[in-house]
Amino acid sequence: MQNSYQKPAFFVSILEKGSLSYGDIRVMQRMIYVDGAISREAASWLIAIHAVTGDATRAFAELYVEVLTDFLVYRDGTTGIVSDEQATWLLDLMSKRQGPVSALECELIEAIRAEATRSSPILRRFLDRNRTAAPVPSPVLRGASFIAASC
Repeated sequence: MQNSYQKPAFFVSILEKGSLSYGDIRVMQRMIYVDGAISREAASWLIAIHAVTGDATRAFAELYVEVLTDFLVYRDGTTGIVSDEQATWLLDLMSKRQGPVSALECELIEAIRAEATRSSPILRRFLDRNRTAAPVPSPVLRGASFIAASC
């Protein structure tokens, strides 16, 4: 079992470095799922890391979407329901990142809405507000189809 002091130190080191290696992502994955459940603290650290590293790699993008979708949709016995409070919490944390909405943030919101049996209309409004007409290639999805820079 991980010592609770190891998580913040590890996450802080990534924030200070400002970049992620594949090894960092693997360690992060093990730490986040160590107890079998995702904590709000771990979800918050992941959002903070995205704010610093951006759409770093496909491995990070997959972890980001998987962890945050699992946390918001499958936690605390409210399986499938994403409340206004949770949506606001997520969007408030995401808004701390400098710059426009990223393709990864849009991918996350779309994944949450697709997975949830009921999701806050706040998430739909976020997607509607950030839609663009001109698709651009995502740096995360190299070689894949084009997706919008904003939602």
